Amino acid sequence: MKRVNLKIILPAILAILVAAGPALALSIQFRPEAKVRGSQVRLQDVALVLDSNEPRVLSLYRLKLGPSPALGQSGELHRRTIVAKLTPLLGQAAISRLRIPAVIYLTRERAALSSRLIEDKFREFVLGHMPWPRDRVRIYGVTYRGEINFSAGRVDITVVPVGHPIYRGEVALNFHIRIDDKLVKVLLVRGRVDVYSEVVVAVKAIAPGNVIGPGDVRVVKVNQANLSPGLATGPRQVIGLQVRTSFRPGQRIHLSQVKSPRLIRRGEEVTIVVETGGLRITAPGRALTDGHVGGRVSVLNLATKRKIMANVKHPGIVTVSF
Repeated sequence: MKRVNLKIILPAILAILVAAGPALALSIQFRPEAKVRGSQVRLQDVALVLDSNEPRVLSLYRLKLGPSPALGQSGELHRRTIVAKLTPLLGQAAISRLRIPAVIYLTRERAALSSRLIEDKFREFVLGHMPWPRDRVRIYGVTYRGEINFSAGRVDITVVPVGHPIYRGEVALNFHIRIDDKLVKVLLVRGRVDVYSEVVVAVKAIAPGNVIGPGDVRVVKVNQANLSPGLATGPRQVIGLQVRTSFRPGQRIHLSQVKSPRLIRRGEEVTIVVETGGLRITAPGRALTDGHVGGRVSVLNLATKRKIMANVKHPGIVTVSF
């Protein structure tokens, strides 16, 4: 069989197709129903153009046939409108061969945005950027102004903080909303962020001079906006300490209101313990000042009549180290 030279045959075929006109070059299939995204109905929304290599195909797809329905609404596109738009481009003969429905029913979709989505995005961004533990944070009162109804498409939201937020109190964020990579709105979103810290409160009334026990206090969470510095944040900070002022049930305990318990009273006889190496020596003494646990006290050595400084160890016992 004799081989065919395609370089010669193809140009000839193309020339015949072009000369034949639109009837051979175009095949347009219309849909009875269509979903549209933009504000204008285009041919690509309602029809499929087949069997054509002509450059005008892209132009036909972009051809505007009329306004779209409102967002979330439906509408109709009539044959007479389509014919009026296509006839100047294709000619009456080509139009007569097309099967164009009397009516194409249209629906215009919305972008998948909702108040819940905005709130979730706000909460997700704040939780991901704040320095606080998540279980100590409450986010609420998320608000914004303006419409969030857009043409349907691929939605992308980029969140940008306003200023330099500390993510506590009122927080403002800008939502850059893009539909199919096109920026359609910058939405200002505000919300409240409460941060809670643990503080120690009295379970019952505690009189001055009493030593705090494990059953006298408990831990509660309090909004940081209502906190003052110096509050006890854990039971270990106050258990075993002596109360300076009275506490009522539920009252927060400030570290300045407690002190180490007095183990030694001024004028009380004490035992002085001297420890050096493996040697331990004791001597009688008299406290010249009050002494608290872990503190130092002035003591008179009754054996030598000399004043020394000693460490408070236990009730009635002070130590001196060399």
